[in-house]
Amino acid sequence: MEEVGKDNMNSDRTCSGINDKSRIIKMILRITILAAAAALFVAGIFTQGFADVRGKAIMICLECIGIG
Repeated sequence: MEEVGKDNMNSDRTCSGINDKSRIIKMILRITILAAAAALFVAGIFTQGFADVRGKAIMICLECIGIG
């Protein structure tokens, strides 16, 4: 009976190792995507991209109301 328990423990360790690698890859991917999003956000601020979006949003709102 003890032999069966040892086999189960070994198989759990290999599965755990795979899960750890998967978690590490997911964490790295999440950090990379977050860093890219932050970089693009900052680039948009420096290039005055928000002004274009704001102007277009105002025009759409005015058109919906019927003023523009």
